[in-house]
Amino acid sequence: MEIPDFRQKELRDKYRHDNWQQKHLDPARIFPDDQDLAITGDFAPAFANAFPLMRLIRAAFDAMKVYDCTVPEQRIRTIDLVKELRDSLPAIRDAFLRLKKIADNYPESMGGIAIQEKFDLCEYERVIDTEACKNELNVWLLKSHGK
Repeated sequence: MEIPDFRQKELRDKYRHDNWQQKHLDPARIFPDDQDLAITGDFAPAFANAFPLMRLIRAAFDAMKVYDCTVPEQRIRTIDLVKELRDSLPAIRDAFLRLKKIADNYPESMGGIAIQEKFDLCEYERVIDTEACKNELNVWLLKSHGK
């Protein structure tokens, strides 16, 4: 990393507007110029629909991990979260399939990468198989009531 000597005017001028901020993304450029708007036009609505569901997934799965370390009041909230997640699985599947269509068509774009990062965070493979996930959550709920 270069360490400039700001006593020299030309070096001061060179760094005058360097504020170390990351360049802001141009929301009009998250997909290639030759994008199919019939596909990418669903990006914002699909993300807006999926985002609360993504938060629910993370909250429920993370709460399940620490369930044994929590007080009874928190356990009740965890059970409620898991039930809400279980009941939301069909909506999650629909929302994720909308996003997956975009990511599959434009995997190297900023939009496709953002979708894939969210899928990784939300354990896509785990929740997209709604029956298996529902069964897993039901088994966990049965075990949690015994504690």
